[in-house]
Formats: sequence, structure tokens, C-alpha cells
Amino acid sequence: MVIEVSQEMISVGSTPSEPVSESIQVINEFKEFNTSLIKYMRDSYLSPASPDNGLTYHIVSVFGSQSTGKSTLLNNLFGTKFDVMDEVSRQQTTKGIWLAHATHVASAVEGGSSSNSTNIYVMDVEGTDGRERGEDQDFERKSALFALSTSEVLLINIWEYQVGLYQGANLGLLRTVFEVNLALFSQERTKSLILFVIRDHVGNTPLENLAGTLTADLEKIWDQLSKPAGAETLKLNDFFDLKFAALSHKVLQPEAFREDVAKLGDRFTGSELFKPEYHRGVPIDGWTVYSEQIWEQIETNKDLDLPTQRIAAARQRCDEISSECYASFLAEFKSIDPVVLSGKDLSEKLKAIRSTALSSYNVSAVRYPNVAYLERQASLKEKLDQNIKDILSSEIRGASKLVSQKFTNDIEAAKKSRSSEPYADVVQSLLQSALSEFETAAGVYSIVDDEDVHIVSYSSELTELTADLGKAASEAVFRQRQQEILSRTSKSFQAKMKKTISSLIRSPTSSTWDLVIEAFEDTAKSLLAPYRTESGYDFGLGTSEETTSGLYMQIRKQFWIKFRDLLHILVTEDSVSWILRNKFEDLFRFDKEGVPRIWRNASQVDEEFKKARTITFSLLPVLADAVLSDGTEIHPDVDIAHDVEVTNSEENPHIISHLLGSEEQQNVMDRLKKEINAIYVETKRATIQSAAHIPFYIYVVILVLGWNEFMAVLRNPLLCTLIILSGGGFYVCYQLQMLGPILSVATAMFEETKVVIKAKLKELLLEPEAAAVPAPEIIELDDLSELKKD
Repeated sequence: MVIEVSQEMISVGSTPSEPVSESIQVINEFKEFNTSLIKYMRDSYLSPASPDNGLTYHIVSVFGSQSTGKSTLLNNLFGTKFDVMDEVSRQQTTKGIWLAHATHVASAVEGGSSSNSTNIYVMDVEGTDGRERGEDQDFERKSALFALSTSEVLLINIWEYQVGLYQGANLGLLRTVFEVNLALFSQERTKSLILFVIRDHVGNTPLENLAGTLTADLEKIWDQLSKPAGAETLKLNDFFDLKFAALSHKVLQPEAFREDVAKLGDRFTGSELFKPEYHRGVPIDGWTVYSEQIWEQIETNKDLDLPTQRIAAARQRCDEISSECYASFLAEFKSIDPVVLSGKDLSEKLKAIRSTALSSYNVSAVRYPNVAYLERQASLKEKLDQNIKDILSSEIRGASKLVSQKFTNDIEAAKKSRSSEPYADVVQSLLQSALSEFETAAGVYSIVDDEDVHIVSYSSELTELTADLGKAASEAVFRQRQQEILSRTSKSFQAKMKKTISSLIRSPTSSTWDLVIEAFEDTAKSLLAPYRTESGYDFGLGTSEETTSGLYMQIRKQFWIKFRDLLHILVTEDSVSWILRNKFEDLFRFDKEGVPRIWRNASQVDEEFKKARTITFSLLPVLADAVLSDGTEIHPDVDIAHDVEVTNSEENPHIISHLLGSEEQQNVMDRLKKEINAIYVETKRATIQSAAHIPFYIYVVILVLGWNEFMAVLRNPLLCTLIILSGGGFYVCYQLQMLGPILSVATAMFEETKVVIKAKLKELLLEPEAAAVPAPEIIELDDLSELKKD
């Protein structure tokens, strides 16, 4: 059952400026004691300025008939917040016993209240004679006895008209409480104050008369009690002091009611109600343990139909025997070293010392009642088995970790190997092998007792390991297949896009990057087409829609990474310089139809050079920045920032769009200017040489001086025809702009002719000289030998 604890109790402070005001349930309606009470008492206790050893506190309990306003009285008197009865439904509100630290005490002095400097704790006891419990009065008696045994002041809340009634004034309950109190606590002579608070007192009967009636009734009950030996002469006032207070009607006389409550509060803050002999002398931090023992003592009373003293003694003795056997077990258990003694030997040793401990217990405790004997035997088994489980379970977990690590290493090795067997089959084989290996290793640590009950079993570890390894195997196969798809598609994408990008950037225009992106999407679409379905994509991995979507995004990410890498490989200083130089030569040397230009004059060269240079220079920004025709930079539709090696992302945020930096562009520009200027100078020099003009006056001089020869030629038909044909040929060549090439060919022929003539001349001049040189005389050795003889 659950003990109710107010939520605020858990977070309250323990400083004098923030006292705990919420309540906590001490005992619930199922007779269970709340173990959280110790924290509440520690947190709520307000230590006085001077040392007090935790004794500056008072306990006040209230009980009476159900729905008589007990909680209301406590809330008005001590500033507590106990639940009060709903006036409409009139149902039970207080269940069990509740405790609260008073926030203040009502007072008739100015301000209407005084501080709770003496730590008054108030217990609100479940009302008696309630319809919810009916004839079951066991809890009523126990709760009343608990209140009497733990409280300094017992406040009994009754109506004026109940005075003189036996049940209405709770006299029957008090009689039972007196009897049990005498039986249990007659030796201690613990004294308490019983304070009767008479509600709705109209004043017709003086309070003194009502007090006399109640006192007489209580003394009569006391005299009629069957007192234990040694307590025959004890009187009521040896155990209880009686006090009385009257309160006006709360509804009809609200002002008078508040005044009466305030006067009663002043009695609590004075020395009238709290006397030193009422205090139990238990420090506040031990009050919880003390009250729990009181409740246990009340619970174990024979008259209340609970275990007899004999059973209690048997339990105590069995506890002692169990402790002795457990101590012997621990002494031998701690001497075992799992490093020295392991495997089957360790299991057998632990089983043996367990059996010895249980045998010793059975021999000594079997003569006690089975209730105590079997109960403590089960407790001893639990403690023994827990120690054994701790050490063997550790060994089993160690074996599990080793198998798991080996399996991980094996599947990684299988991934790197080039086995012809499908990877999924290899992983499944490794999984079965790993599980079999674990069962073999863990089986030696499994222990079964004499009743065939598993003390230590590896079934849970096997189940967990099977699930973990199965998951790891599935993930490994999935990752392998996923990697195959990623690798295959990304390689194909890279190969196709490399050709496309190379082709497009060789002839750059303002729409080059639009075509590149269009090619990117077309290529990606064609590569993913085999996996396309009506609802999305299916890569044949049998995964969820979310996982499939994730794989698709990874493929897109790889496409963009490959695309980025290609751009940075293909667009460099050298490649851009080469592309722009070729573009310049195409524009400068060829017309729009691709026909080579024939330069007529230097002005034509200058004009075409300026046009080609302007267009070429305008293409450098196109290649330097991947920007679409509408001015939009190219950005991936997936996050590839974590795959870019950039030391400072703020300095390079455009990982794809910016291909050449300003410094690189300037280098390209400088190199390009040098190259195109060289082409221009070369072309200009050739044009000037082929198009050199003879001054006009020379033609006039030639005409005057050669007039006779000119007329002679005209009179000769053959020479005139030859001149006409030559002039026509010259005109045709001029119109076709072939004079320059013809001159170049003629010049080349002339130079080649000079080389050939020089070679022939050398041959002719060197041959006579070679013929005039005399041949050397040959003298034989034999002739020399003959001359020597002579």
C-alpha cells in the first residue's frame, strides 16, 4: 500500500524563516507506518537560539467522533492545513493519522497569533464511529493508544450535548485505551494531559459542571478496570491530568468562537498545558524511531488479535540463529578469491558453503514454530543467495562482455575480408557461434539447489546478450548494404558529373552553372530511379520509412560532397587560366562561324583584340563563383558542413559557391594578361609585316620614268595579256585576304631555297680541295727490316 505524503513536504526548508506548514501522513488507513516521517521531522524542526539537544518540541493529538470539526479546530488553533469536511457531502476526510508542524498558535494578544517557538507538532487522528469502518473498531483503538503513547497532550473534541453519553464522549474507547495502556506501560508511569474541548457551548451549563461530569465518568471507568499485578492502587491521575476548555458555536457565534480559540491558544503558549513530566524525553531526530516502535508494540499486542509473545520470541531467536549462520558464511565467503578459484570450482565452493550455512540453521531453528522458522529461513536464503549471485553474476557478465567484444571484432574483420560468402550469412554464423560460446562459458556458473531451484542462472544474461548481438548483427548487415549503395551511387555520380562539368566549364557562359545544376539533378535522378516508388524510395533493405528517408538523405549528401570535391578539383588557378586563354584565342583568331580570321590591317587586330579581351575577362567571375544566372549562390539542400575541413566556418561559409578567392583570381588575371598580350603582339607584328605600303609618289615616279616601257608593253599583245592575268590574280588574292599567306609561303620557299643553294655551294667548293690532298705513303715493316740488314 502507498503511504500518502503531501508533495510540499518533500521540498520544504528547515530555516526559522520558512517553517514547514504542510502535513504528512504518519500512519495510513492500512496501518502502515510512513518511513519518510524522519525527513519531515528533521526539516521542520526549528532549533532555538540556545542548545536544547533536540528536546524543544511538543506533540498534541486530537481525536473524537468523525465529522465533529477536529481538523477545523486544529487549523484555527495552530495554523495547520489539514483537509476539512465538505459541508455538503459530509464524507470522511481524515484517513489514518496525519502530522503537521504548527505555523503559529492562535492568541488573544494584538495580532491574533504568536510564533511557534516551542515547535508544536499536531497529530490529526481519524475520527471514530465513522460509517466507512462500521463495526471495525480495531484501527480506532490502535490509533487512540498510539496518540496517548506518543503525545504530551491528547485533545478530545466533543459536542456539549455528548457530555454524559458513553459512546458520544468516547468513553468506551477510552476504557479500552486505559486497559491496554496499563498492560503495556504501567512500569514506565508515562503521564499525559487529556484536554477535553467542548464545542458549541451555549453557557446554560457551566464549564465546571461539564468538567465534573466528565471527570467522574473517567474515574469510574478507571476504578472498574482490571489492573495488572503491582498496579492495583494506581489512580487515574497517576497517568493522566485532565483539563477542559469550551468553545462557542462556530457558525452561530463566529466572533465568540475565534475569541475562545485565541484564549485556548494562549494556554498552549503558556506553561499551563505543557509540563516537563509530559515530555517523552526523546530527541526530535529519534522521535520517528520511537513512535515507529510504539506503533509496532501496539500492533504486536495479543489482545488486538496479532501474533503472540511466543511467536515474537521465536522470531527473535530465529533471527539470532540466522545471523550467526550468516556471519559464518560471510567469513568463508570473503576468503574466496575469484581470480584463484574460478569456473566450476568457484561454483561448487559457493554451493558448498551455502549448504553448510542452511544446514546449521535448520538444526538449531527447526524446533521453533514454523511461522518463525520458515520465515527466517527464507530470509537467510535470500541473503546467502544474494551474495552468491553478486559474485557469479559478475563472472557471467564478464563472459558476456568478452563474447560481445569478440563478436564485434569478428564482424569488423568479416567486413574487411573478401569472402565469396554473402556478408549476411557470415554475420549470422558468427552470431550463432558467439551465443554458443557464451552458454559454454556461463554454464559453469549456474547453480541449482536441492529443490531444483536455480540460485544462479544465466538465462536473463543470455536473453539480453541475444538481443544485443542480434541488434548488432542486423545493424552491421544494414550498414554494409547501406555502404554498398552509397559507394556505388556516389562513384557513378562522380564519374558522370566529372565529364559533364569539364565539358561545361570549357565554354563558360553566364548560364554555365544553371546547366551544371540541371545536370546535377538529372544525374541524381537517373541514379536513384531504380529505387523510386510511388510513395518514395525503397532500397531493398527492409527498413522503416524513416530509415529509408535517412538513407536517401545520406545519398544526397554524398552527391553534394562529390560535387563539391569535383568543383574544387576542376576549377583551379591553372585550369581557369587555361580555359580563359583558349576562350580568348577562339574569340580572337576565329569568327562566329569558326572560320580563321585573315587580318587586313592593324586596326582590325586592335578591334578584335579588345572585344575578345573584354569577353574573356568577364568570364573570370563566372568560373570563380558558382552563381546561377539569377544571382543565387549554389547551396546544398542537405547539411554537409561537418564534412568540410575548415578551421573557421565564419571565414568560409560558402563551401561550394566560392571556388577561387580574390588572391587566386588576381593571379589568374595577371597570368591571362601576359598570355593574351603575347598573342596580340605576335599577331600585330605579322600583320604589319604583310601589309607594308609603298608611298604614293613612288608610283608617280615609276609611271613617269617608265612611260616608254609601259607603252611598249601595251602595244605587245602577249605582255598585255600576261599583265591582265597577273593583275586579276592579284585582285582575287587581295579580296580573299590571301596575300599575307602567299607572301608567307613565298618567304618560306625563298628561305628554304637559300638553304639548299648554300648546301650545294659547300659541296662544290669542298670537293676540289679534298682531291688535292696527297695520299699518305705506306711503308711495310718488311722493307724496314731489310734496310737494317744492309
